[in-house]
Amino acid sequence: MTRFRTVATVAVLATCIGLVAAAGSSPAGAGQFPGVNGKVAYTKELSSCDYCDNIYMMNADGTGETQLTFGSGGNQTPAWSSDGTKIAFTSNRDGHHQIYVMNADGTGQTNISNDAFDASSGSWSPDGTQIAFDTSRDGNGEIYVMNADGTGQTNLTQHAGDDQAPSWSPDGTKIAFHSTRDANYEIYSMNADGTGQTDLTNTSGRGDFGPSWSPDGTHLLFNSDRTGSWELFSMTAAGTEQTNLTSDLIPSTTGSWSPDGTKIVLSNDADLFVMNADGSARVKITNATSEYFFQPVWQVAPAVVSTTTTSAPTTTAPPAAAAAAAAAVTVTPAFTG
Repeated sequence: MTRFRTVATVAVLATCIGLVAAAGSSPAGAGQFPGVNGKVAYTKELSSCDYCDNIYMMNADGTGETQLTFGSGGNQTPAWSSDGTKIAFTSNRDGHHQIYVMNADGTGQTNISNDAFDASSGSWSPDGTQIAFDTSRDGNGEIYVMNADGTGQTNLTQHAGDDQAPSWSPDGTKIAFHSTRDANYEIYSMNADGTGQTDLTNTSGRGDFGPSWSPDGTHLLFNSDRTGSWELFSMTAAGTEQTNLTSDLIPSTTGSWSPDGTKIVLSNDADLFVMNADGSARVKITNATSEYFFQPVWQVAPAVVSTTTTSAPTTTAPPAAAAAAAAAVTVTPAFTG
């Protein structure tokens, strides 16, 4: 097992552009807050086949595992759409890493980035019309945005540093990402049009990676080695109150809030855990033996659409009852003076 598996976002992109670094995945997808907690999607790798990664999903208690992608290549960084019906993910099945989209049941897997350079870490806009992603097409990592069908690909960051792992805020106004523009990896935030790029973590000598928004948009999760070990931190959307949530679970890597904001699902690069949003009451939900579970993301349960039409029943009174009711009506004659 390698650090690149631990924080595979940079691994996907840095493989191509020669970075020696680590990063978190960029889980995304947020519905109306509070949302209804759905399933957890994640990446699983068999220890017998290095980087034979595939995407699975299961219930939040660890039951009902279902494999969604198949193959010996790399399928990673799942990201739910805000309505919980689709998953964006990264795959190198066509020779280099690209952004794919599939239905929540694994059907309809489609390459939407279709570029000659690596692309990874898709993150849906809250309205489901666009996907932010990182790509090496400009010689360094840049954050791009495209329509959900892959058209209209536009560079948002346009910076010489390596900008990666975008995460779209629940209200659609911000995109968080990590960047090397200050010599080490930091968490940044920018407006959804690329303006206002701001360093949120401001640490030195260490790395902060893989931001993930809380469903109400007030906080961010991120992975950091500032203590000398990989641990999961939270902070406000302005970068204040940076708090270690997993000081007793080392390493702790990628994490994602539940849609109702009360829980966090996370990985220690072997198993998956669920804990309260403050880091307490942590429960292991997988039992890894010959595999690694990582990059968990929590689905907003899709709305149930009724296919039947219900109308109020019409009641017809029996003839005798109708006659009695008519006889009981008192008619007042008009006043004639």
